[in-house]
Amino acid sequence: MFKKISMITALVLSVILLLGSLCGVFLIYGPVEYLRDLWITTAMETFHHQYLATWFFEEEYIDLVVERNKPQVNEEEINLDLIQIGDDHAMPEDVTSDTEPEFESEVEVIIEQEPPKPLITIEDVSRRNFVGYMMIISDPSLVRVGVTKGLGRTGERLDDMCDRLDAIAGLNAGGFSDRNGAGNGGYAEGIVMQDGEIVWNSTKGRKHDVVGITYDGKLLLQRMTEAEIKESNIRDCIEFNPFLIVNGVPTKVGVTGIHPRSSIGQTADGTFLFLAIDGRSTKSVGASQADVIEIMLEYGAVNCANLDGGSSSTMIHDGKLINKPSSARDMRSIATAFVVLDPEKMTQE
Repeated sequence: MFKKISMITALVLSVILLLGSLCGVFLIYGPVEYLRDLWITTAMETFHHQYLATWFFEEEYIDLVVERNKPQVNEEEINLDLIQIGDDHAMPEDVTSDTEPEFESEVEVIIEQEPPKPLITIEDVSRRNFVGYMMIISDPSLVRVGVTKGLGRTGERLDDMCDRLDAIAGLNAGGFSDRNGAGNGGYAEGIVMQDGEIVWNSTKGRKHDVVGITYDGKLLLQRMTEAEIKESNIRDCIEFNPFLIVNGVPTKVGVTGIHPRSSIGQTADGTFLFLAIDGRSTKSVGASQADVIEIMLEYGAVNCANLDGGSSSTMIHDGKLINKPSSARDMRSIATAFVVLDPEKMTQE
């Protein structure tokens, strides 16, 4: 009897494996081009799992798929006049009339003002296939670029970086050298500016995909040389791409991979948007660049840039981890981040 049960079990498992293999073959070699492109771009956008594409497809075909699905380079010059930063984030004061009252008894006239916006709000932006969080920062003057204290040697966890910089929130920013997944976050990719000074440039002699913040708190996305950056109004910057929304116009993206994602955006009134999307788990597979654009547009982003994603995607608020990074180490050490300074601890500049 036990032998019969074992044979039935083996048969069932064989059928399951066969069906799984057939589904895999159909997915990879079937008539649906979108599924093949999704498989290839998802694999090739990782450092460690490109074999999932190279095992099944020729190098020439992989290159073709990657090339035709690259986001279009947005060469449009950014128009920062579209961002009008007001005083909505300032604490309101009662406004009384300086004119003499027309009545015998003195009357104090008080103009009602709207209550101040909270400095930071975090909202759940999860969809069917992923879990995500949007951090809304109402005061753009508090957003800075944070840099690891061991730049050129070692990276730093985002919670430690925020604590060291007296920041109440943060989101991972630029990429870093990560050969064979052994990168320690110390070697930033591209150019990094902090407080008006170039502190790192691993790609000299070419234009940089600048994701910067000006002295007046505006998000600037532009391809620039190092000299142009120095001559500009940029206070802080990192380098990453693609720019997903410029001047309110979304970039045309192809079939991009499904991964954990991080992104920064800004609305017309100066509000900053930090987005973190989990991925590579059963609860949250991940998002495409098109998903990021859709969410950012829903929140009114005029400009938006893609940031380093994958296992580096991390969001911190008040010392607590908001999302669930896909890294086995909980939080990876990173080179740079966008942080929100604590207004109570911020010194006069």
